[in-house]
Formats: sequence, C-alpha cells, structure tokens
Amino acid sequence: MLPPVPKKPPKFEAIVMTFFITIIRKGFLLTLGLAGFLILSYTLYRRVFKITLFGDHMQEPGDFLGALETNEDFCLRFTGNRICQTENAAQCRTRVQRWKKEQEVKEILMKLDQIMPSISFTDIMTTTSARNSKATILNQKGSYCIGDSLIVRLDLYNHLGKRKEYGGDFLRARIYSSSLRAGASGRITDYKNGTYLVNFTLFWEGDVRVSILLIHPSEGVSALWAARKKGYDKIAFTGTFLNGTSRVCTKCGFVIERNAELCEYLDERDQEAFYCVKPKNVPCEAFVLLTTDNKPITYLTSLEQSLFRRDNIGIEIPQSFGEIRVLSCNRSTTMMARDKCTIGMNLPVPSGYALQEVWHPQFCSVSDFSTLDRIQECLKKKKIYLMGDSTLRQWIYYLTEKVATLKLFDRHSAGPFKTHIALDLERSTFIQWKRHGNPFVSRKLFSVKDGNYITNEIDRLAGDKDTVIAITLGQHFRPFPMDLFVRRLLNIRRAIHRLLLRSPETRVIIRTENTREMDTDMERLGDVNGYPQNLAIMDIFQGSKMAPSQKCTVRMSSAFPIGFVWKDQWHPVFCRTSSMGTADEINTCLGKKRVYFMGDSTVRQWLEHLENTVDTLKPFDTYGTGKLRNLLSIDTARNIQVQWKKHGHPIITVHEYTTKDHSYVAREIDNMAGDGDTVVVISLGQHFRPFPIKLFIQRMINIRGAILCLLLRSPDTKVIIKAENTREIDIDQERFGDFHGYAQYLALRDIFRDLKVGFVDAWDMTVAYGTSSVHPADHVVVTLN
Repeated sequence: MLPPVPKKPPKFEAIVMTFFITIIRKGFLLTLGLAGFLILSYTLYRRVFKITLFGDHMQEPGDFLGALETNEDFCLRFTGNRICQTENAAQCRTRVQRWKKEQEVKEILMKLDQIMPSISFTDIMTTTSARNSKATILNQKGSYCIGDSLIVRLDLYNHLGKRKEYGGDFLRARIYSSSLRAGASGRITDYKNGTYLVNFTLFWEGDVRVSILLIHPSEGVSALWAARKKGYDKIAFTGTFLNGTSRVCTKCGFVIERNAELCEYLDERDQEAFYCVKPKNVPCEAFVLLTTDNKPITYLTSLEQSLFRRDNIGIEIPQSFGEIRVLSCNRSTTMMARDKCTIGMNLPVPSGYALQEVWHPQFCSVSDFSTLDRIQECLKKKKIYLMGDSTLRQWIYYLTEKVATLKLFDRHSAGPFKTHIALDLERSTFIQWKRHGNPFVSRKLFSVKDGNYITNEIDRLAGDKDTVIAITLGQHFRPFPMDLFVRRLLNIRRAIHRLLLRSPETRVIIRTENTREMDTDMERLGDVNGYPQNLAIMDIFQGSKMAPSQKCTVRMSSAFPIGFVWKDQWHPVFCRTSSMGTADEINTCLGKKRVYFMGDSTVRQWLEHLENTVDTLKPFDTYGTGKLRNLLSIDTARNIQVQWKKHGHPIITVHEYTTKDHSYVAREIDNMAGDGDTVVVISLGQHFRPFPIKLFIQRMINIRGAILCLLLRSPDTKVIIKAENTREIDIDQERFGDFHGYAQYLALRDIFRDLKVGFVDAWDMTVAYGTSSVHPADHVVVTLN
C-alpha cells in the first residue's frame, strides 16, 4: 500500500496562483501600456502633423493648398481622410484642385436634388389632374391699380378627386392682355402640400387675364429627373475622320465602352473630355465632322411615358374668376424704373413685363434702340462675342437684318453652325457668333474644327471697355446628366473670373435658356430638364456677381476685403460708387449739404482736397491760427457748408494749438439737430496710439452713444466712420506703429458693427494702395473721400 501522497500546502498553491496571476497581470499591464503608448504616439503624430501641414486652426482635409507651401512632401488622398507621401507637390496640387472642383459640382447637384421631387406611383389616377384642380383669387376686388399684387391660390387634386398632399408639380403662370400684346410671369410658392400661391404684379392698365398651366404633375417631374441621371446614351454621336480622300465614320460620345481603342479629346485644365472609337490606321487628329441622332432608348416605364402624351401636357387649371380690371390710379409713372440697367444687377422675379411687344425690366430702365442711329451709336467701336447655341445666333441674324451697314463676312465655310462674323467697317463694329463645344445636338453634319469650349475662347480674349461677351448654353445639354452642364458652367465662371482680373472693364452677359415647344421629346429636351439648368445658372453666376449691383449707400454692410485698386481707382466689391471725377459731379453731390469732418488731420485732407478741386468752395476765415484751427469752406450759390474740427484730447503735435475751440466729438454731435442734408464724418485713432487702448475704446463708446441719440432725433442724418490709415514703416513703433493702429481698427469695427452708419475702411484701402504715409497722396485721398 502506497503511502498517501501528501497534499501540497495551501501556501504553495497560493504562491503558484500568485505567480501566474502576476504574469497575467503584468502581460495585461504591459499590453495596456503598449497600447496606451501607441495611441498617445499616434495622437501626438496626428496633432503635430496636422499643425505642421494644416495649421492649428484648419480642418482636415480643408484648405490644403496653403499647407502645401509648408510641407510639399505630403499629399492628401481624399478617400477617407488618409494621407500619403507618394506624390510631389505639383501633382498633389493638381489632384486637390480637381477634387475641389468636383466637390463644387456635387454641392450644386445636392441642392437641385433637394428642390426636385422624388415620388413614385403605381396608378396614373393618383397623379395630379389639372382639370380637377382649381384657382381662386385671395385678394379679390372689383378693380386694381397698376403696381398692385394679384394673389392666386392653387389647390391641386388627383384624377380621383382627392386633394394632393405633396408638391413638386411643374407649373407655368402668366398674366396677359392679347389686345395690348402684353404679358408677365408670376412668382410661384410651393407649400409642399398640394397648395401653391402665385403672386402677379399688375404692370399695365387694361383688362388682364390669368393663365396657369400644369405642364407636368410632380410624379412626371420626378420620373424625368430620375431618368436624366441614368446615362449619356440617349444621344448617338457619329464622328467622321478623313482617311486620305475617303471618309471613315465611327462612334463618339462622352462615355464609350473601353474594349476599343479610343481617341481622347481632353482639356487637361478643365477636365472636359470627349471620345471617339479610333478608326483603324487613321490618326485621332483626322477627326473633322460630327453629327447626332436620338437612340431608341428610354429610362421611363410605360406608365411614366403615359404622363407625357401631348394631351397631358400644358393643361389649363380652371379658374373661378374672369378678366381682371386694372386702372392707372396715377401710378403709371411710378412703375417706371429709375436706374439704368447695368452689368451685375440682381434679378427679381418676375424681372419685367412685355407691353406692345417691347420688354420693360421692372428693376432698371433700358435705353431706347428703336432707331437705326441709336443701334449704330451703341455698337460703334464695339467687339461683341456671342458664344453659345442657335438661340444666341438669332441675335447676329437680327442685327444684320436691322442694320444695313452691318454685313456678314464670308469665311468660306458651310452650314448654319459655322462661325458667323458681321462687320461695320465705317464704325469699327465687330460681331462674332461661335457655337459652344460638345455636346452639340444636330442631325446636320458640323465641323469639329470650328467649335471650341467657351472657356478657351474667353481665355484668348484680352478684353477692354469696348469688348462685350454674351454667353448662353443649355438646350444641347438637356439630354445628358446634369453634372455635365454644371461642370461646364463652373469652368466658364472661372474663365470669366480670369478675364475680369486682367480686364475689369469687359462686359460679360449670361443669357438663360428659352422655354421650348410642348410637343418636343420630354425625356430628352423638355423644359423640366431646362428648369434645373436655369436654377444652376442663377446659383453659379448670381452668387458671384460680375460687378457690384447696388449703389454704395450709408448703412451698407461690407465684405472683406472691401475692394481693390485698378489704375489708381478704388473699386468696391459689394457696391458701386458714383463718379466724382469732376467739379460738377462733386457740386451736384454737395448741393445744400452741411458736412462736418471731426477728427484728426487724415480727415482734414478731405476738406483740403475739396477746396483744391471745387473752385466755388471757398475757405472762410474763422480768425484762428495754425493747421489745427477750425476750418470752414462755403459755397454760397449752392448752399454748401463744409467744416473740419479736431477731436478732443489727446492731440499730439510739436506745434502750439489753442484749447479754446477744443471739444470732444460726442459733445459736437450732441449739439447738432441733424437732417437729411447733414453729413457727419468721424475719424480718430492716430493720436491715441501712444496711450493704453482703454482710452480709445472709452472714447469710441461715448461717440457711439452720441450717434445713437442723433439718429433717434434725426434718422435721416448720414454718419460715416472712417478707420485709420496705415502709416510710415520708419515711425517710432512703440508710440505710433501700425500694430497699435490695428488693435484700434479691430475695436472700431466691433463697436460700430451693429450701428446703422457708413464705414470707410481706410485701413483696408491704404493697405491695398501700398501707401507708407499717414497722409497719402491726393489720388488716394480722392478714393477715401
């Protein structure tokens, strides 16, 4: 019998368990420590890298181009925020720029997707029925006056007589008077519940009728929008290549199967590409002609196609009212626009009306071109470039028919799509029409050598004040996915921007599409495809005005930078200034005005400039001495009074000056009654620079309070705050340097940001001019004035 095996003492088991637990814990702790180290290292790496590459304030992967200047060895891969080191700076910059351009396209397409309806249906009886819907006037009365609004409510129902619960229907609303050959569109508001409001402005006197058409139900709009996104193959392109004396035809397009050898016609900068299947033994450069035809393809179901039969398109919505009686009410003169139409104006909806077959904008006045002499005078010495489709080609046809001296110049090419040139040699008038680049949809053969992308045409122009460019495109883009059109517009916008940088005086006009026939192929060419293109044009070009649209006024909010210098002239980017280049223009502006300049010598320069420019503005001796005395100039014939008075302490000068006429700006303002002919201009800061900024801030807050009181008792008084000028580099920086001025400039903007006063940003303007003097040259003073 074997002796019993002695049990291991508990102490030994505890030791073993403790040993293994310790190992496990140490392994766990070691693993945990290593993981923590890796996380910390990665975090620090990302943080340091981000600061190095992007700057501490930048968001990854946002503004990368600036970061490239700091760290050219790195490049973003915009697929998941990852960073690579495989490309040089030039390649990286190109790829980032392309990515940004595509982001712009996607943003606009996303906006359009939010506007266009997305609705499915299985029964045509549930779609909108024009005949079951009704239109009623909300502000019904016996007669209206010119300029009144007419508000019509639309309640839409389906074919079953059930009220629609969603919007998105494609409507066309207009008022018209057949006997007067007059018409105007209405502004439609979609409440997304089957109810719409149409607001008409009654522009003319007489009997007016209302027409509201249901072009397509929302279900049809949704189907067409979805079909448009599905491909580039609704149109077949056939290219002709020359092979010696024979011709070879081949398939072309924006997207072609890749199993064939292709000729790629690529614009590298704008990434605009067109392809043809390469004919055997024929070089790609031999591509000479192109034609198109519809492919027997549709992305609409048979149910959806039934919505686009002609008897379902453009149906009048029944009305519970008849003709509208519009009376003059002595308002006909008030409806006339005062300002002349200029480049860059914002377009209201509606933008105008037709009367006696003549267009009248409602927001500006157009010149009269009813006679040949006036047309010729307008066109004299002008170079006019018409770029686009045949709807713009009509302009050159009209002008050559109307103006006998304007002759078409034969360029020995054939077909309606050739480049057209019209000349008036006596008046040095040049007019050219050139079609836009692909897509150009036509069954007629046309030369590819005669066409070019509009961006390249613009880049070839020097531009000047006598150059006019008119652009329209859209009709030929309707059969293709929307991104093609948006990308083209954005490229054109960039080309226009480059043109206006080198030649700001060039006039550029963007013309939107015409509406077209009701019996056209709706899937390819219908107005539902044109409508989002019109929205895209308005978004791309009105969001970036080619020129300021509004006249500069007191109380306007400004951008930053506020403008730019061109040929020593200041050009604001957010408004347009009146010309003040002559004494007559200045006198007209100052007539019956009382102008009070309050502040330092930089605003005293304004009065001195006026005295030097306007002979009739005479200094009035106030019997003071020195340059710091009160200055007063008067034009008795025009009742003009202009005064300058220095601000209260501190005034820093080595010259003695009297304190008897000393007063704080706030007290001067309190002593004013103010009215529509009173102008107050305030500028101070230079003399405050040597002192703690608290002194300047307290002073400006006191002035702000005084201005508030002035505007309460006299809201018509114009108050203008002028910021400080930058000054000399070699000045005593501790006392007078621009660093102190910049802090005061920021305080000034903050204190007056919500006050309805004018703001002359002299800091930005003197930086733009590159002045290095607290008292800049006279041409700069003219700008600041």
